[in-house]
Amino acid sequence: MISLIQLLNTSFLLLLLVPFGADFGVKLTSYQLNKPTRLTLLLVALINFRHRLVYYAHSLLDLLFGTSPDLSKSSKIKEIYVHPVKSLRGDSVQEWEIDQHGLKCDRMYTLGIFRDGKFKAVTQRECQKMTLVYCDIDKENKCFKYSWDLGNGPGSFTLPLEPDIASVDSQKPVELWGVNFETYVLPDMIPSKFFEDLGMDKDAQLLYSPKGKAVKTNAPQFNNQYRFSLFQDYYPLLMVSDKDIDDLNVRIKAKGGNLVCSARNFRPNMVLERVGKLFDTDTWDKFAVHTKDGKIHHWSVTSKCPRCPIPNINTETGVNDNKSIVSRVLSTYRRVDFGNVYDSFFGMSCVQHDYNYSISVGDAVVVKSRRINHYECIG
Repeated sequence: MISLIQLLNTSFLLLLLVPFGADFGVKLTSYQLNKPTRLTLLLVALINFRHRLVYYAHSLLDLLFGTSPDLSKSSKIKEIYVHPVKSLRGDSVQEWEIDQHGLKCDRMYTLGIFRDGKFKAVTQRECQKMTLVYCDIDKENKCFKYSWDLGNGPGSFTLPLEPDIASVDSQKPVELWGVNFETYVLPDMIPSKFFEDLGMDKDAQLLYSPKGKAVKTNAPQFNNQYRFSLFQDYYPLLMVSDKDIDDLNVRIKAKGGNLVCSARNFRPNMVLERVGKLFDTDTWDKFAVHTKDGKIHHWSVTSKCPRCPIPNINTETGVNDNKSIVSRVLSTYRRVDFGNVYDSFFGMSCVQHDYNYSISVGDAVVVKSRRINHYECIG
């Protein structure tokens, strides 16, 4: 049992931390250390414990007195993006359903090449022109219409929202960022012109995974079960703030760069506006989306998102910036996670608590709790 002295000492430390919030912890842990010190980890734990107490206190007040946030001052959903085929251009929508995998149909397909006994996804890392293949979601006809024109005449193909896999052979192994799961191979659904125009390996095949992979790393459970994601890199949803993108563009210009980033460079699902300050989402733990039907749906932020070279690709030309300006600029101020001190982070990965509802542009987003999160290698 904890002694009275230990309890008093802990209470005293928590009182000392009252003037400091999660921002203090982020600054404390963002130094370029190969390993965080024990003192750092202790302070992080104490600050997170303090935030947990604040969360429980607010929850109790809400329960007892029915307090509610002022939604007129909250963050809002500015844009929603769905990417049916991984690494091809997504479509911007005004409203979309949340299912057990995140945004319904998001990354339900990918292109993959069979190597060393398993499929591996083909992305813009290998084929930058994939960003020039446009997507038009046709909900009425339950299909995704893709089109492109890269100078050799226009091309197009259509994929179903609900593919028929009754006649497809058994599932094959696929690996995504070290995570192994099962996928169906859907032959003859993409014309050869697509591979020729993009200069893509003709051995690439269209893959479809109806179940996906369990999201276990740094993620919550619900009724003793983990959420699953499809061909998303790992987590069901990626969220960014428009304020952070605007700030990045100012920094790129100051460094002499010509690339102007939009949300599409980071391929998020949800773009927020009216977020309080730069990188405020770094310290989000739980947040609620107030949908237009008056209901409230909760999400957990799992970790910051480490950035690969893809944001350096100009989304209008399909050409990689020859100086990797986005990566270079991010490396000067976004190496902020003691879970991986060598990567730059931009955007937040999230997991939905419930599903079978729709979110819309304009929905209010309210922070429910905060913490200092840190990145963990997935797998």
